[in-house]
Amino acid sequence: MFLAGQFFGAIISGLASDKFGRKIVLIILSVTMTGFSIGTAFAPDIITYTVLRFFTGAVSMGLFTVSYCYGLEHMGGKWRIIYGIGYQMTWSFAYCAIVGIAYAEPDWVKLQLIVSVPSVLYSPMTILLPESPKWLLAVGKIEKAEKITSKIAKFNKRHFETIRLEAEVETESAGFADLFRTPNLRRMTLLLFFVWWAVPLAYYGMVFSTGVLIPEAGFYLNYFIYGVVEIPASTLAIVVLFYVGRRITLSAAITLGGVSLLLMLAVLDSVAASLTFSALSKFGLASGFAMIYMYTLELFPTTLRATGLGATSMWSPVGGVLAPIIGGYLGTVNRVIPIAIFGSLAVISGFVILLLPETKDRALPDSVEQGEKFATVENSVFGFCRRRKSFAGDKTSRAVESSCCEDDDVNSVITSSSVTSLDNKVL
Repeated sequence: MFLAGQFFGAIISGLASDKFGRKIVLIILSVTMTGFSIGTAFAPDIITYTVLRFFTGAVSMGLFTVSYCYGLEHMGGKWRIIYGIGYQMTWSFAYCAIVGIAYAEPDWVKLQLIVSVPSVLYSPMTILLPESPKWLLAVGKIEKAEKITSKIAKFNKRHFETIRLEAEVETESAGFADLFRTPNLRRMTLLLFFVWWAVPLAYYGMVFSTGVLIPEAGFYLNYFIYGVVEIPASTLAIVVLFYVGRRITLSAAITLGGVSLLLMLAVLDSVAASLTFSALSKFGLASGFAMIYMYTLELFPTTLRATGLGATSMWSPVGGVLAPIIGGYLGTVNRVIPIAIFGSLAVISGFVILLLPETKDRALPDSVEQGEKFATVENSVFGFCRRRKSFAGDKTSRAVESSCCEDDDVNSVITSSSVTSLDNKVL
């Protein structure tokens, strides 16, 4: 039920934050998260407990999605990478911390109350947060955006007299249907649906299919190790993303996870070899999981950013639900079957990602129109290769290269909305 709640929470929170703003949705979600989380500990029966777990899953997924989107909209340049992956690393640290907490306090009621403490502390903080200037500008609330960015500039000791923001693109109110209304955004959204379903399925399925890393170590230590593995995976992702594009790095990480699972099929009789490939698979998929949130947010325009992340990430719990079914039940028939399924899906996902645009060193789109142009096939790996092949001496190819690969066209439109300038002038 927790995962079912996440499915609905992801899309509803995304739609709400794009419609009403990031701040108000964060406040509502943080308060309700506190109530549902604490209430779960006092559930008098299984039905009440199940209902509360459903809503806890919904608001926790919504809170994660909207807060991640909110933070990333304030970042530019290298800080977008550091924040984007660093935010995911908190999941890994919590993964490890919960092991110690659960070991020290096995009573589930007390454990539930302990893990509810962060939400109690977080709720008052959301009231102090300013609204996202990017969202304000995208919906035409320019004066409010100017006031907030001026305060940010003053806090960061950026010395200039005034900030004047101009939204040269027409403000718009976009919704879920806009993800499918235009061909390029529709294609990109459907590809991300598959990736967001397949990668979590392979990620969770790998755990169910490969078993514990160290059988003699016990449940708690193995759980802790699985969490620790994700920390260097995320750290490496930060380093690589500074020098390599998002698309190729994410594709390589997920492909590594899938290939490792497929190679493990050849060494199932060897415990040491199986553990090695299992750890490599966990490393690759965990690294990919850390990057996919940031990459997804960068792909969608501001007016659809939270909606796009919510619509795509809602397929993650679907994969989480199917993982134990495939890994558990099919694994009892033949252990090879689930490992082959999970590995193959991960490899396919790695290739699918290559069909998506690169976002490194690109100004991000704000409107649906800009997002449609940003998501063209010409901006994928295969479009780039096709252009490069016919580039020499071809004036038409040079024109396409200029309009689709460089920042001269789409990014000049985006920067003309003054959103990108916030990164350099204010932050």
